[in-house]
This record gives sequence, structure tokens and C-alpha cells, in this order.
Amino acid sequence: MLMTGCSTPSSPSSDAGADAAACGPAVQDCPCCSAIAIKKLAFTGNNVIDKDTDGRFAREFGGVAGVLQFDWEFEWLDGRDQAEQMPVSYARNRKVSFYAAFRVTTAACRSDETIQVKANATFGSASLEWNATVTVNPGDSEVNAMLSSNNPLPDEIGIFESSDIVWQMNPCNAGWRPAGVTRNVVYVTLSDPADSPNYWTLLDISCRAAAGISNENDFVKASFVPFRSTVGDGKGFKRKRDGKELTYYKFGAGTSSSGVYDCRDLLSRDDATGRCGAWASFLVAMHHVHGVTSSVHFGVRPVGAPLLIVRKCTFKGAGSLPVPYTHAGIKECSKEDGIFGQGKNNPQFTFDNHALVSHATGIYDPSYGVGPIPDLPTWETGGIAGVGEFPPLKFTYGGDPHYIPARCSPGFRVHVAETGDTVASIASKFGIASATALYSHRYNSRYRATYSPPGGIFPGDWIIIPRDISNKGILEKY
Repeated sequence: MLMTGCSTPSSPSSDAGADAAACGPAVQDCPCCSAIAIKKLAFTGNNVIDKDTDGRFAREFGGVAGVLQFDWEFEWLDGRDQAEQMPVSYARNRKVSFYAAFRVTTAACRSDETIQVKANATFGSASLEWNATVTVNPGDSEVNAMLSSNNPLPDEIGIFESSDIVWQMNPCNAGWRPAGVTRNVVYVTLSDPADSPNYWTLLDISCRAAAGISNENDFVKASFVPFRSTVGDGKGFKRKRDGKELTYYKFGAGTSSSGVYDCRDLLSRDDATGRCGAWASFLVAMHHVHGVTSSVHFGVRPVGAPLLIVRKCTFKGAGSLPVPYTHAGIKECSKEDGIFGQGKNNPQFTFDNHALVSHATGIYDPSYGVGPIPDLPTWETGGIAGVGEFPPLKFTYGGDPHYIPARCSPGFRVHVAETGDTVASIASKFGIASATALYSHRYNSRYRATYSPPGGIFPGDWIIIPRDISNKGILEKY
């Protein structure tokens, strides 16, 4: 009996006849009887993914057959649960290459049996094919080959979770037959990662959000969209390695910090919570995963006041305290349900600073899911209720500890006069209608007691810039 595509040798040797007999009667007259199936894949030219600070999924492949020694070094392994097959990351428009190991499922009858190997897959708009040839000798249990795709991945960001690579074999031109199916989640990024580790959670959020995008500005804006829907109790991002919810100040004022103040606080901590610095770093590191390094993490703080008060709160009347801190904490400045944070309804009420991210597309506040915002005064108007001084008073709101300043104000900043300053020039600098408006404001009662009429001011003198008549806000960047 002959196999399809096989031909009987014109004058087989006695040894060849013995080998053919050993293969069984079905292939005794066929010059090739071996068969293989895909066993392991190690991707090459890819960007190895970090398991959210828990180590890399697989080390980089050195490009020489036999370098890999352990099963955990292969992104795909026969017999491994599909959920445990490792994710793979490539920059857009790159070809996909791998080291493939094949199990010999039918032993070779003769030496030097040649098998053609072919694999096909579709990733979005891109159809990829891989071709190679392997040689199977008697006694071989495994053979391998290096393969590179004929076409690149799509030229846009994407995530491919159900794209099978279908393998076929053609032993000695006997006809193509199935040789297995492999599947890995493939993330396609805007570019190769910058100086940030290629963290899994950052990849997953950004590639899902920005799928189909191929330029930086659109990517930055799209990558932030999910941050707007993950604010509030139970709605936070889920960390990929263990499914824990990522939150902002989950325990209110009782939230601790490792002191790292970067995305590792969120990706490594058991409680999966972080402060504003961790969330700003989280967004910047997400951009770095795609090679975008133009996003800048920066801080803001009040000028001349220790504490910022987050919206929302109620200032009752004009306040009973002397200027500039006019309202008594808790009694005259009371907290309401505030701006929701990542995974938390009321994350915290007062801060001495806050961390934001700046990019050409605007200002982003990942802690609260706000952005892009055109400028800092716009962010301040939407997010800051006022300022306060130390020491703060501790109270409980929504079951969590919070702090409110003992003395509060709807907002002001302190300006220290410089050489050449006049009340009129200061008023103009801070967008106040006139020198008289600045001089006569109740916050400057102490100044009026020293200088009359407006205009006299000397270097080192303090004058209060009331928030309600200035368009420059109460914050400074640092």
C-alpha cells in the first residue's frame, strides 16, 4: 500500500527494506513515514512582558537552537492550559518570529526524512504565514526550526486574543496534514517600550483602549478613556496577575505608602492601592510601554498655604475666623460626597500636594479619571474647593478616616512683593480688575492697616491674592 504522494524506490537497499518493514505494512513501500506536531514556541524579536513586578513571563531567546532549557522559557507549550499560555508583545508593523520545537509523533523509517512545515494566522487586517523545513532522523523525539512571518503585524495598536496559528506538515511531499494549533494573546504596541518595564496590566489597558490607533496624540487620549469609567467603589481596574482591584487612597487618610510613589505601589502591593504619585507614574509608565516619553509627571501645591481641600465641601457663610483662614473646620467647612477616585467613592479630602501628568494633548489626573484638561486653572476649578492650615482635625466620613484643616478658606495665595512691584502691577499680574479691588478685599485687612492708600509696597511684603477675584488660581507647579 502506498501513501498519497509517495513513490516506491526503484532499487531499495536491504537496510532500507528492513527500516520500511519496521514502519509497518501501511508504509513499507513509502520512502518517508515520519510525522510531527507542534510542541513548544519561543517568540523572538518581541518585547518580553513583566508579570506586574512579579518577574518576566519568559526570558529573551538568544536566537540559537538549543539555548532554551526549561519549559517556562517558552511562551507556548503543548499541554499547558490556555489561560496559562504566556502573552506576547510586538511593536506595530513588525514580523513575528519564533523558535518552534516539534514532537516526533511517528518515528522516521530511514535517515534524513524531510518534512515541510507551514503555519498560518490572521491578526486583524494582516495575514501571516511561516514556512520552514525540518529533518527527522531515526531515533529523533524532537526537532526544531526557526521561522519568521512573511508579512508584518498590522501597522496599528491592537490586542489579539483569539488568533490561532494553524500548523501543517508535509512529509516528503506526501501532502499537507494537520500538525497542531497554538494561541497566545498578542499585544501590538505603538512602538518598542522606552525605559519602563513592559508591565502586563499597563499593556492590557492601553492596547484595548487604543486599538486601531497609529499616532502618539490619539494614543495618549485614547489610553486615558478607561480611567474615566473606573472611578467609584468597586469599579477600579483589575490587576492582570491576580485580578485585584486597583484603587486610589482606598483607606482614606489611613492609606499607607511604601515610599516608592510610582506604579509599583499599585502593581506589587497586596492591598493594590496607591496615592496620587503612584497613579501619575502608572499613566506615564503606560505611555512608556508604547515608547511614548513625552508625558511628564509633575506636582502642584498651594502657594502660601499648607493644605489643599478637595471638592466637594460647603463653606458656611463668610466664616467666623479672621482672614485669610475664615472658616472653622468641620463646623463651617464640611465635607460632602466628593470627586470619585479610582475604585473609591471618597478617597481622601485634604492634601499638601497632588500629582498630575502633562502631555501635548493636555493635563491628565489619573487618580480621579479627569482629562485631558487644557490648563491648570481649569483643573483647579473642577477639583479644588479651597485651602487650609495645619494642624488638621481627624474625622470619619463614609466609614473611613479623613482630615480637615482646623482653619479653612475658599482659597487664596500669598504673593511676596519683589523689587518694582506695585499694587497695580500685582493686580494685573494675577488677573484682578484693579488695584482698588485687590487693596480693598477683606483678605488684605492687615495690608490696609499698614499701607494707605493702595500703591505702597516693598520687597518682602506679603499681600493676599484672593481666589474669588483672581483668574490665576491658587496653585503652583513644582
